[in-house]
Amino acid sequence: MGNEKYRDLFLGETRAHLDDALKALAAGGGGDALRVDDLFRHFHSIKGMAASMGLGAIASLAHAVEDILSDARRWGLKPEWSFLVQETADRISAMVDMYEAGGAPEDDAALEARLKAACSARAEAGARGATPATAPDAAPGASAGSTALVVRVDIDAASKMPATRAFMVLKKLHSLGIACASEPSEAELRAGGTRPSSLVVRLAPGARREDAVEAINGVPEVAVASVESHEMTGPAAAARRSKLPARVSPEILDRLQEQAGELFIIHRELASAPPAREDLRLREAVGALHRAVRDLHETVTCARLVPLDLVTARIPLRVRELALKLGKDIEAEVRGGDVGLDRSHVEKLEAPLQHLVRNAVDHGIETPHERILAGKPPRGTIAVTAARGGRGVKIEIRDDGRGLDHERIREAAVARGIVGPDRALTLGQQDLYDLICLPGFSTAREVSAISGRGVGMDVVKQAVSDMGGEMSITSTPGLGTTFTLDLPVSMVQLHAMIVGASGGEYAVPAANIAEVVELSRGEMLVEGGRPFIRWRGVAIPVRSLSEILSVQAAPPEAVFRFLVIEFKGKHLGLRVDRVDAEAEIVMRPLGVPLNLVSGFAGYSILGGGHPVLILDPIKLAGATAFA
Repeated sequence: MGNEKYRDLFLGETRAHLDDALKALAAGGGGDALRVDDLFRHFHSIKGMAASMGLGAIASLAHAVEDILSDARRWGLKPEWSFLVQETADRISAMVDMYEAGGAPEDDAALEARLKAACSARAEAGARGATPATAPDAAPGASAGSTALVVRVDIDAASKMPATRAFMVLKKLHSLGIACASEPSEAELRAGGTRPSSLVVRLAPGARREDAVEAINGVPEVAVASVESHEMTGPAAAARRSKLPARVSPEILDRLQEQAGELFIIHRELASAPPAREDLRLREAVGALHRAVRDLHETVTCARLVPLDLVTARIPLRVRELALKLGKDIEAEVRGGDVGLDRSHVEKLEAPLQHLVRNAVDHGIETPHERILAGKPPRGTIAVTAARGGRGVKIEIRDDGRGLDHERIREAAVARGIVGPDRALTLGQQDLYDLICLPGFSTAREVSAISGRGVGMDVVKQAVSDMGGEMSITSTPGLGTTFTLDLPVSMVQLHAMIVGASGGEYAVPAANIAEVVELSRGEMLVEGGRPFIRWRGVAIPVRSLSEILSVQAAPPEAVFRFLVIEFKGKHLGLRVDRVDAEAEIVMRPLGVPLNLVSGFAGYSILGGGHPVLILDPIKLAGATAFA
């Protein structure tokens, strides 16, 4: 195909337009003419690109959506239309995936017919004299000839943080809901590396000059230089006028990351060689190489970061759609969508988040009648929030529903033979929450089309664990449930402790280690046949790394060394023969069949070129070993 050379550009641009369209859909506010114009622009661009690539099936669907959005400019974007537009976006996304895989997307006549039927129904209603929600010429900024304010802000030349000041101005204007676009853009300001002397912000049509000036004047070291009215030139004028983003293929980013890892290993070999310690100039050169490689790693890591809203933006619309099917009234809130995670993490997060949100809608939130009887407002809430913190990024999925039924979990565990009746009575709250993450475990009395088939939570837990993260659960009966996912920003470069056991050398991620302690043999305790140590006034169990790995233990020494491993507030003393050093290491995945062995996260290459296995101490010891 002659257009094949544009294939990668088409794939990247189409997916970007689909992501932005889903964000606009999830933003709500069906009568917002600017939002409808934004949606129209995205699908119009998709239609044009698909047609130029000879992908008529995609172009035809995008054209059908354009018809609905044209009507939405007059009548408002009704909820049923939002669902149709979302469904079409998902269908186009699947077609794009098919095209990327080498297939030929086929026409979806049924979906096109539904889109045309929706337009026909609205046209008939208009013919009967229905009142339009928004007249075409009543949407400020949506048509040619309308105007918008453009504000120029000068930043004090003596400011030590000009980018921060510019970002503060943008945040102020965004909080008022009146900022449309800026130069430099918000993304450029967040990325750093720029020292702007001024900031130009295009305000939303209808924004008041006084509100903007008052907000800006509250930011130190800035001053409003001018506020001018600029004429808009058409429907797309209300859209952002930022530069075309540079898109790099995932394969190139993967290769860059691999090459940066190779450089990191080469540096470690040079640093460990004797001449590097004896020759001053060579030592300085190795130090400079270390800084350059570290900066390269950070740059590649940042380049791989993508915003979470690629998977969270569509949650509000999904929730509204599921709630409608179940006869519930639920509002979804998403915050922190701009938080960045490694693209591989974001791809893996979509399915777990869908499981958690579906379960919250189906099992967590009550019907409006049940909520009123419980003294709650009829509308339930599901909040998905993301923020930097802890080991990297913390994601919370919280609902204000009925909470987890502890007694029902006990009954289900006994019924499935997981625990006996007597043992079930002694299970603590966290033990109960661990049970619901077992494969096939479910407390649902009925299987629904949405959830309750005994799958889901084990999938979520495993996916989070595969990303090097942890999941915790808190719940209060009658008030709601919160699932917290703690994820590392990236699994590529780790801070680790290099330890030895029975002549072998291993790396343990520092994020899992609370402390390294040394104790004499006499400070070891035994209770009920199990060894313990006292750590910070608390007795914690201990395991020997040699025993866990089933290798011959080294001869006992007068001093025992322990890594205190932390897991969900519990601790375990992991006994090792020696603690060699702390190091920044580059993690590489294990190949088949080693990747099937539980307890190993990957491997790395240390100075001198020899490999070292990276342990997952929690999987290795087992969650039940902690106390």
